[in-house]
Amino acid sequence: MKNQSTSNLFMIEPESFFGNEQTASSNHYQINEINEDREVVANKALNEFYSLKNAIEEKGIKVTVFKGDKDCPDHIFPNWFITFEDKTMQIFSMMAPNRRLEKKPEMIDFLKETYELTNDMSHLEEEGIFLESTSSMVFDRSNKCVYAGISPRTNKDQLQKWCSQNNFELVMFETESHSGSAIYHTDVL
Repeated sequence: MKNQSTSNLFMIEPESFFGNEQTASSNHYQINEINEDREVVANKALNEFYSLKNAIEEKGIKVTVFKGDKDCPDHIFPNWFITFEDKTMQIFSMMAPNRRLEKKPEMIDFLKETYELTNDMSHLEEEGIFLESTSSMVFDRSNKCVYAGISPRTNKDQLQKWCSQNNFELVMFETESHSGSAIYHTDVL
């Protein structure tokens, strides 16, 4: 049986923390205007990050940390890649241009020290086809099943193709947010 969870985590330390104008059109929960100074907000995010990191490490889980990019406000959510128990990894297509910048060569090189890159779907970005990995798809690794809500960031055809190629059963569904639009990521349900 496959493990459902891991003993190693990859976390991105926030270099900045603010609403992402490039994702606002598909994320109807995002608040772009705040009444606090960006530096104050960034410091709060950094404190929360280290509190979480320390709590995870106290449970015996290894945490690898990379510093985020100041021009990538969503960098703390590294859902541009996924790794598997068989020591393979895949890189996914991201909708927002500044989310694409999160795929830093030094991070990819670090991951490739342990994982073989078997699929890089970044080229799909130029075609407007997006599948944002562990946010678009919620994985039941033990049962090889993916749950996914269709949205601008979760392309139905690419999702079906990915599940077929990787031998995952697919449970696909439509969602609707409070605004009447599709919920941008399955992992926020």
